Amino acid sequence: MPRRNGDRRAPDPSRAQKQSRARKEAEGAAIPAQQGPPQPGRSIAKQNRERQRADGAAGPQHQHPRRIACYQRQALAVLLVGLIPTAASAHSVSVCRGEMQIADRTIHVEVTIPALDVVTCIGPRTTSPPQRAWDVLDACALTYADHIVDELIIRDETGARLPGTFVSVTHDFSDRETDDLYAIAPAQVTFALDYRLEHPPTYLTLQQLFFTHGAMHAARLVLAARAGDAVATVQLTNRGEPVTIHLERTGDAVTIDQPAAFRILHADVAIDTSGARVEIAMPFTLLETWTTIDRAAPDFLNRAEQHAARSAARELLTTRNPVRINGAEIAPHLASVQLLDPTGASADRLYTGAARVVARLEYPSPAPPRDLTLHWTLFNSAVVVAEVTLHANATERRFELSTYTPDLHWPPTPPAVRPGSKTQPPSNPSTPKPKP
Repeated sequence: MPRRNGDRRAPDPSRAQKQSRARKEAEGAAIPAQQGPPQPGRSIAKQNRERQRADGAAGPQHQHPRRIACYQRQALAVLLVGLIPTAASAHSVSVCRGEMQIADRTIHVEVTIPALDVVTCIGPRTTSPPQRAWDVLDACALTYADHIVDELIIRDETGARLPGTFVSVTHDFSDRETDDLYAIAPAQVTFALDYRLEHPPTYLTLQQLFFTHGAMHAARLVLAARAGDAVATVQLTNRGEPVTIHLERTGDAVTIDQPAAFRILHADVAIDTSGARVEIAMPFTLLETWTTIDRAAPDFLNRAEQHAARSAARELLTTRNPVRINGAEIAPHLASVQLLDPTGASADRLYTGAARVVARLEYPSPAPPRDLTLHWTLFNSAVVVAEVTLHANATERRFELSTYTPDLHWPPTPPAVRPGSKTQPPSNPSTPKPKP
């Protein structure tokens, strides 16, 4: 039909064109992927696009080979994931338990780890048809035994790493016939280790690095440390901070504790007629949450590196925690800064996992203090609470400062009560904490 002026419709194709188009569509539906040599004058990419359109017209019963291969790979991936149940899907943090028996010359440790965590970390070593779950667990436990001595680190008070020896591995899974790996979920694997001591220990520092030789995931180790009749619970997280315990002997009796000096930041504030003194003590590992000390060995500081650490501590502490006495801000004077090992002495080779930083700052006042305000600013993601002990007028009071209550006031003032209020307001941040 002839096209009229202003008519925007496409011209009606002839009957021959319609028949040709219908024949091509029918051929495309019957043969989805035409194969043959490239047609001259037409690009290979264009011919491929036309074949893909023909694949889509063919319907689901004629899938393209590439698409079929993609579906097969996806199905295979789902199958492989299902064969090895992942521990993280059951719980976000694995809980391991253990016993540590401390003697004069040896430390015997038995660590119990969920069987599913061991298999997830190591993984089956074969892709053959279904294996028995007992064989898989047995092989994975023996493989992991080669690494566990390196993943549970124990050091003495000098920072020397105690040599460890693998003793045995056992598990409580008893079904030797099933090939269902999910059946091992309730089972536990126990590893026995021995560490050799050169002398009876005074301090021991522990660190665990579980699951670093395979599939990495979070884990917590709850360890019961025993020495004679004394028992202490030690909690370690993989790749976490070291934990130091102190063993004190009085005759045949032994006590075990975890000194707060190795775990928290503590300060002593003393006020007298000449002004105020602030002594701050913290683990070296906390100092490195504000500044990094370059060193040759990752776990030790030599004399030159200790000097650099003291300089970094000096720069940090003199610019924090402003003090006001009688309403005027007082500039601090750093009297001393030390790096000490657990015994309280300096060392040529200092172990960073148990070292402490102790600094003393003085705030001289031209007149005897009538009031004092300490604004604590030494906070970060690792230090959210600072324990402060105030010494004034022959008395001792303890406070906890945080980002919500960062100010220490002396003398402590009672909270103000609004007129007409029937209830007492919240306790003042400077209200002393009762002594334990």
